[in-house]
Amino acid sequence: MTTTTELETELANLRAILNQQKAIVVAAPNRKAENAARAQIVRIQDEIEDVEARLAHREALDAKVASGSRPLTSGRVTKIRCHTARRELGKDEPLLLIATLDLSRTVSVAGISVAIPAINVVVVGPWTGVGKNETHRVGALEPSARPDFWNTEAEPQVIERARDVMILVALVERDKSSANAIRGLIRHELQLAMAANLNRAYPSLVTSMLSNMQGTFESARGLSGAPLSAIDADDLIGRPQHLALTRADVTEINRANAVEKELRFTQRNGRGKAVNDYTVTFRFGS
Repeated sequence: MTTTTELETELANLRAILNQQKAIVVAAPNRKAENAARAQIVRIQDEIEDVEARLAHREALDAKVASGSRPLTSGRVTKIRCHTARRELGKDEPLLLIATLDLSRTVSVAGISVAIPAINVVVVGPWTGVGKNETHRVGALEPSARPDFWNTEAEPQVIERARDVMILVALVERDKSSANAIRGLIRHELQLAMAANLNRAYPSLVTSMLSNMQGTFESARGLSGAPLSAIDADDLIGRPQHLALTRADVTEINRANAVEKELRFTQRNGRGKAVNDYTVTFRFGS
C-alpha cells in the first residue's frame, strides 16, 4: 500500500497540474485549446478525488496502527500469468482452489479453551481464453468468481502471528469437472485430517495437509461413475502449494502495508518438459 507521504506528494502534484490547466484555459488562444484544457481539468479532478479518498483511508489506518490496534486484513488473488500451456482445443480455463485454515480459532468446552481450527475452501476463477505469455487480472472475473480467501468467512480479520494462518493453493485447468464438487470434498477431507493431526508442529502439519489435498484430487479421479469422476488426469497443474506468510510479512501487514506473494505451478510431461506453467500473484492488506 502507498504510504501517507507518497499519497500527499501525489496529491500536491495533481493540484499543481490542475492549476496549470486552469491557467491554460484563461490564456487559451482559441476555443479548441480551451476545450482541450477543460477536458484535462475534468480528468485531473477525478484523479484528485481518488487520491484524496486513498489518503483518507491511509490516514485512518495509520491512526489505528499508532493506537496499537491491528488492522483487519484480507487475502485475495490479483492476477495469473501463463508462461506456457498445453496445446488443446481452445485456450485454457485455469481456476484456483484455495483452502484457508484459521489455526487461532478456539472454542470453549466445559469452560476450557480448546483449539479447533476453522477451515474453508473457495474457488477463484475460472479465467477464460488464457494463452501462452498472457497475464489475466482478477478484475476480469465476476465478483462471485473472485472471493477473498482470508478469513474463513471471506471477511477481513487480524493476523496476529504467521503460524495462525495456513493457506493451501491448487491450480486446476477446468475441463468437465465441477469446481464446487471438488471444493466441498477438499474441505471435508481437510477437516478430517486436521482432527487427526492437531498435535503436529506447524511445518509437519503443513506437509500433512498438502498431502491430504493432493490425495483428495487423486481419489476423486478414481471415483468411477460418481460426479467427480469427470476430473481428468491433466486437471491438476503441478501439486498443491503452501502460500506461506513470514514473520516479516505479518509485521508489514500489521503496519497496514500490503504484502504480495507469488506461487508458480508447473506441470511436466514424461520427458520433463513444462506443458503447463503459471505464476499466480496474491495480495494481503487492509
